[in-house]
Amino acid sequence: MIYNNDLYINFLQKYNKLGWKILPLEGKKPYWKGWDELEKWESGEHSNDYAIAEIRMSRFKLNVGIVAGVLSKIIRIDVDQPKILGWNPEPAIRKGALAHTTSRGTAIIIRSENPEVLAFSRKLVKKREEIDENLLYYPEDAEKESITILEILGNKRQFVAPSSIHPTKGIRFEWVTPLPDSPEDILTINSMEELYSLLLDCCENKGLVN
Repeated sequence: MIYNNDLYINFLQKYNKLGWKILPLEGKKPYWKGWDELEKWESGEHSNDYAIAEIRMSRFKLNVGIVAGVLSKIIRIDVDQPKILGWNPEPAIRKGALAHTTSRGTAIIIRSENPEVLAFSRKLVKKREEIDENLLYYPEDAEKESITILEILGNKRQFVAPSSIHPTKGIRFEWVTPLPDSPEDILTINSMEELYSLLLDCCENKGLVN
């Protein structure tokens, strides 16, 4: 896909239409202080209009972040080690989850109205000696004492969204699934049990998420 400023703006407008809170990023770091504070969004101190203006003023050098959790009513499931997990996002995609590439594989985005689900943030980490180093995504991962396998991003978390570029790998994030016109068209998870079930559907190595 050929990227230009018009396409970049089109993505931002779609995020806004879906009700997602847009955040300018320097690489992967939020450009604004207090970006995760509900009051700042409710008061208008932070807004999608300001975010889009900041990104345009930077001549699209700033990356695009999306605030997860209750502010956008979405959570992202991010997989750092897809081979170790046996990660396959297709079962979730078939049910209506959104998916985009990252520097390590494919992340999925799901919607929820349940505060418990939206508040859920968790990182699955294993010690280096507990995993098969041959399955690591990058060889340099073997230098770490602990390895992040999977991360679920809910309240007070944000993620880099397409068409941003990873600050160190230089990889542009791409949508695997088309963006819908309405947030109701995104797979909605109503309980923690449904979230857990979805994870099991997408993981061959189910023992890691039990």
